[in-house]
Amino acid sequence: MKSAFNVLYYLKRNAIRKVGSMPIFTRITVDGIIAQFKTKLEIQPSDLSVKMNKVIGHSFDSKKQNLAMRSSSDG
Repeated sequence: MKSAFNVLYYLKRNAIRKVGSMPIFTRITVDGIIAQFKTKLEIQPSDLSVKMNKVIGHSFDSKKQNLAMRSSSDG
């Protein structure tokens, strides 16, 4: 039996911080069952590409956040 699996990162836009950053949340869907959790990461809204499902940029911080996001959804 084949399972449908999807991982999505999104910003919690109603929790904006004083510096303008927003917390990143993860939504995992398996066969229509949804689980959501906070990644403990914050980012400026313009730095997250929801379409590409990653932080935009080539800086050390961008690469570090992408790695942290991947490891938080691994389990």
